[in-house]
Amino acid sequence: MFGRIAGAALAAIMLAACGNGADGARGAHEREGDFAKGRADAPVTLIEYASPACPACAAFRREAGPAIDEAVRQGRLRVVFREMISGEPRLAVAGFMAARCAGERRYLDVMDDLLDRQEAIYAAAGQGRALAELERSAAAGGVSADAFRACLSDEAMLADVEAASQRSAADGIGVTPSFLINGEALTGARVQGVSGAVWTLGGETLEDEGGPIPADFSADGWRRVIAAADPGQAP
Repeated sequence: MFGRIAGAALAAIMLAACGNGADGARGAHEREGDFAKGRADAPVTLIEYASPACPACAAFRREAGPAIDEAVRQGRLRVVFREMISGEPRLAVAGFMAARCAGERRYLDVMDDLLDRQEAIYAAAGQGRALAELERSAAAGGVSADAFRACLSDEAMLADVEAASQRSAADGIGVTPSFLINGEALTGARVQGVSGAVWTLGGETLEDEGGPIPADFSADGWRRVIAAADPGQAP
């Protein structure tokens, strides 16, 4: 199926370079096949269902990314990424395979680069140059162009991507990005007496001393989300 996008390559020879490797302990809210960064024992675990070809996912990375990365560096947040094919499906699958080709330790380096450069990738795709742009993102994870092309023709890897996306759909995920925090759904909802949508966690309005937290992607808003979701924070 996907070999036609990248052309023929020596997939069998490159299989070891394309596989995921062990990356230490998993957090309490993770499962096999997840990709994560941050301390496994961080008090807050954010699970994001997303796609490298999803414009809203790129917006989340662009706007909330500084707050997310800051909390990861501080040891307050673990970020778990789950694959779901959305947006332009060929670009989504190629992006997932680029990230997987880098291995588990570098997967999110490639995914962040794909989201950061999503507009350039879409523009290149319109000119028939998507592969070159995807190779640049793969390089962010230390993957050579030849290794990436081999991964694109790896049928086992493609099957893993498709299975991961199907599992996300089986979780009840219908849009990307979608979020869980510490195992509970984080969703935007209208609440009586509040103007605009606010975040709810496990069906309860997520709020702090500033009141209900607006359901947006702003860095300041996500700093509030992470703090409010921390079970060790004083109410």
